Amino acid sequence: MPQAAAWERDHMHMVLADYAILRARLYGEDVPSASLLAEKRNQETVLGLNPKAMRSLLWEVADADDVGEKRTTAPEKSRTASKRTQLKIVG
Repeated sequence: MPQAAAWERDHMHMVLADYAILRARLYGEDVPSASLLAEKRNQETVLGLNPKAMRSLLWEVADADDVGEKRTTAPEKSRTASKRTQLKIVG
């Protein structure tokens, strides 16, 4: 799910948890209340779970070729990672 990257970046863990609880309540009831359904639609908009919400959040799904190209290039090592390779275990 492409939205997951944005949720992680924006630290939306608690909002996602609230949405999961709300969905569980909705589907646990025989006849969901109008207010719960409205809140579900609101949360879906906040989380970008429909095309209109994705547009309003200015999210775009990357072309598969672009993603594949980025994955084939090796990430640069950070200074910390390069220093770790210089360490030796003594003992």
